[in-house]
Amino acid sequence: MNQFRFELQGLVGCLIAWVILFSPIGLKLSFSSSSILVGGLSLALSILLLGATVYFLVRLYKKLGKADLLPKKPAGPEIGGNVRNRLSAMKQRPGSGYIAEQALKQLDAAQQKTSNFREVIRSRFGEGSLTSGRYEGVLEQGMEVIEKNAERISEQLMLFDDDAYVKLSKSIASGAYRKDGVSDSIQEERLMSERKRLKGMEAIMDSNEEILLLLDRCAGEVAGLSNGEDEARNEQILDEIRKLIETTKYYQSKS
Repeated sequence: MNQFRFELQGLVGCLIAWVILFSPIGLKLSFSSSSILVGGLSLALSILLLGATVYFLVRLYKKLGKADLLPKKPAGPEIGGNVRNRLSAMKQRPGSGYIAEQALKQLDAAQQKTSNFREVIRSRFGEGSLTSGRYEGVLEQGMEVIEKNAERISEQLMLFDDDAYVKLSKSIASGAYRKDGVSDSIQEERLMSERKRLKGMEAIMDSNEEILLLLDRCAGEVAGLSNGEDEARNEQILDEIRKLIETTKYYQSKS
């Protein structure tokens, strides 16, 4: 609150002055006083205090508008806590660890590529410009989609039984499962189900890779535009990113 100290002190001072000059417990100055001198002085002081109050309120309002009163988000993806920790803990799994490792790499790549693209945009169009704002809006959406995909992968991995999957894979590959007393068809079906789950997670990673590849290509196109304000080409690039994001969101909602 130190940044507002001057304004708050000014407002408190105005309040105290009002109380001292015009309240029943103070000097009780009044516009309607029988004395012209007292009435004129009351009017002048009230105008002065009102002006000072408005001045400090305006200053406070402007500072509040610029102040970052909320805690800042971490530099990395917001999803960086629980999901990243879960994925990190799953990297060493014997059957699905490669998926957790790749999902983490995609989160890091998305953060870096988004940051690089944002720098290109600001350099090309100027920070705070309308065109920059439109690009940054779709970049944020793209990052959210990749984060959501990582979350979906981590949830699927929590349901995946690596030890059982590896053991069953070896048993079926060697033919030993035919001699363990458990229905062969049930074991085969279970292995197919687990493999299908792995394929599903791989498909999610593929959709992330498509977004990352598109961000790379579009960043290069924006940087190479002969005219930074080529609205037609900018709109085409934005539409291309939006369509891929919307398609990915659609499949997310269906899963």
